[in-house]
Amino acid sequence: MPGSRFGKPRALTGTEIEDVIRRFAHTATIARDTGFTGVQIHGAHGYLISEFLSPDVNTRTDEWGGSLENRARLLLETVRAVRRAVGDDFPVSVKLNSADFQRGGFSHEDAVRVAAWLDAEKLDLLEVSGGTYEQPRLVGLDDMTLHPEKSEVRRESTIAREAYFLEYAKDIRAAVKMPLMVTGGFRTVEGMNAALASATMDVVGIARPMCVDPEIPSKLLSGAAKETPAYEKTLRLGPGLAWAA
Repeated sequence: MPGSRFGKPRALTGTEIEDVIRRFAHTATIARDTGFTGVQIHGAHGYLISEFLSPDVNTRTDEWGGSLENRARLLLETVRAVRRAVGDDFPVSVKLNSADFQRGGFSHEDAVRVAAWLDAEKLDLLEVSGGTYEQPRLVGLDDMTLHPEKSEVRRESTIAREAYFLEYAKDIRAAVKMPLMVTGGFRTVEGMNAALASATMDVVGIARPMCVDPEIPSKLLSGAAKETPAYEKTLRLGPGLAWAA
């Protein structure tokens, strides 16, 4: 990654993996006990659970690697542990990549299968996103990649509309019954309503606009705003390309 500010990775031991699962469950109970009304397990964008799902990153040969069933074990065991910890009446969701968009990574076919397994766990909501920081499709950057030789092209029909991952969510929708959220690219009320009318998704996910205006959902719903300001295109933390928004 740019800047080389990440530690050198190593394989977790089985005991450490079990501790990670316990930590997710413990943190979920803290969220519940302090007044939050739901939790989400982040299984996308190249973070730890996403790394386990990816055959490109997860090269383990034990029960936590190899087959998709093994690579999804950390996610599924975490969902089960969180559910046991917070109870059946507390909402639990998962953010899952529709694909990593890297050859040899977590594929769209993998995502559909994992989504079906999550549906069997009676998840309250599945959020569909995509990409990693090596292949940052999550923020709409199709040309920026650290590994162009492994880059996969996102479907053109998806690029043409606001919702980056709606086309991929269609396949997941066909495989599950749980509510689906799609996040990535939504900016206009017209685009959001069109996506909802497609019956592919149940919830619109808005991320970057809410970072600078937490009231933007209310403004969109009330009619005070027709689209979200694209602050991410103008805000800067400092000079130079490395500090561009």
